[in-house]
Amino acid sequence: QAELLAAGLLVEGERGVHDRFRGRLMFPIRDRRGRFVGFGARALDDSMPKYLNTAQTAVFDKGGMLYALDRAHEGIRREGCAVIVEGYMDVIAAHQRGSDNVVATMGTSLTERQVRLLKRQARNIVLALDADAAGSEAALRGHEVVEEALREGDDRETVPVVTWRGLVRYQDAAAVDLRVAILPTGRDPDEVIRADPEAWRQVIASARPVLDYRFEAAASRHDLSAPRGRSEAVQELLPLLQPVSDPVVRAHYLQRLSRLSLVKEEELSRMVRRR
Repeated sequence: QAELLAAGLLVEGERGVHDRFRGRLMFPIRDRRGRFVGFGARALDDSMPKYLNTAQTAVFDKGGMLYALDRAHEGIRREGCAVIVEGYMDVIAAHQRGSDNVVATMGTSLTERQVRLLKRQARNIVLALDADAAGSEAALRGHEVVEEALREGDDRETVPVVTWRGLVRYQDAAAVDLRVAILPTGRDPDEVIRADPEAWRQVIASARPVLDYRFEAAASRHDLSAPRGRSEAVQELLPLLQPVSDPVVRAHYLQRLSRLSLVKEEELSRMVRRR
């Protein structure tokens, strides 16, 4: 009993010890080496919470692992791309229909440690989250988490770049190409995959670069017809350009921000440099 309590399978309450996952559909969770470390469980009725995980233990750390990574690593390496979804059923549906490069955050926000797990295997990551407000916010947070993971990582790469004067300087390589898949409104990955696996593959293939997604989100969130709205959009988007080391990519988004905000590119460029 002591071992089951320590493993998070039993919990002790006022009425004694009971099964933490009673009356639920179980999803075994393995680490990236395929070793069982915990469980996820879905309620079969209207009980809350709808999903429940093993509590934090010596071997189960939800923020440091991804569901099905042990089964997805070959597909990720083959495709050169990892697709991140939210839930267990999303992953199961994808793998059953041939998309075996899909992993899940198990319902939590993406973490830096999860990004580093994927970065070892693929430079391309697609966020395919539910098409609702929560999914949109999760995508925005996911971008921030990836940027933070890249800033603090100890495996940053540099590449030689020839300047316009013919000199060579080194700049950070794009360690991860993060994109956001746009799902049909009101549908989650599980529904899209089961209805039409080919439509799912097209959704992933046409995923938007994360900066495009951020620009579109800002344009819909702020009133760009008013100076204050344009100012708020600049304050939101300008910091995203500061880490962009590729001068061509940065110039592209500065032009786009200039058109959006009606501020000259030169002034926006100076604002980026001052940060």
